[in-house]
Amino acid sequence: MDALRRAGIVLFLGLAAHLAPASAADWSFEVRNRASLPGGAGEYRRVSLTRGDSAYDADVLILKAGRYAARLADQLPGHAVSVADVVSSSKAFAGVNGGFFTESFQPDGLYVVDGKLLSKPLNASILSGVLAIDREGRIRIGPRGTSYAKSKYAFQAGPMLLHPGGVAGVSRKSTALARRTAIAIGKSDELIVLASSAVSLHDLAESLATLPNAFGADEIDRALNLDGGSSTAMSAEVPGKPVHVREWGRVRTVVLFDLK
Repeated sequence: MDALRRAGIVLFLGLAAHLAPASAADWSFEVRNRASLPGGAGEYRRVSLTRGDSAYDADVLILKAGRYAARLADQLPGHAVSVADVVSSSKAFAGVNGGFFTESFQPDGLYVVDGKLLSKPLNASILSGVLAIDREGRIRIGPRGTSYAKSKYAFQAGPMLLHPGGVAGVSRKSTALARRTAIAIGKSDELIVLASSAVSLHDLAESLATLPNAFGADEIDRALNLDGGSSTAMSAEVPGKPVHVREWGRVRTVVLFDLK
């Protein structure tokens, strides 16, 4: 997503605050589709979540620790193809869009590919988190300032939906509706990758915190919002019915998942 659209999102972000007290009963969910991922990597599920007048759907990948290896595909200006095409040509079993980029298709904030620093960190309010991938393909997410020194890949994104320990990273003022892409880590080290229909950042964060079972975890420790809106995309080789959530324009970065 380009800088102008991102600037519009920033207007809806308040200072980080704890979510108002909520119980899992506030949100309800229904799993509409469920399937095992190739090679015992985990599970795919299509989930519908509701609370009062709020509702959204999410395609969710629940990946088991040690059963996947992540990497980035870096698309250059003028040569980008769809996320689905990147996943197919790279022989990965799944992929989603990654971090923000500018109108000129340059990475916005920290960007490391194959151990090389291509773009330096930015102190921008929306870029409050870091996703880092080590040389074994393990993903870490954390707040801005998280070390990426030994990472093979890394980029800034945000906001942090949940800080380490499940502490909220967005306020109730974050009410703008948009498609979302997010990555979360559960207490048992499961990796949760999701692409959603239009939902506010607050509602996404709150449902992750208060209803982790909807996303295949007993508890979610941290969660990071990636680029969204027109950039939201997911492609996954689900046996019997591949999943394709299509972006509405080309994206710079694709987070790929290989079997391990």
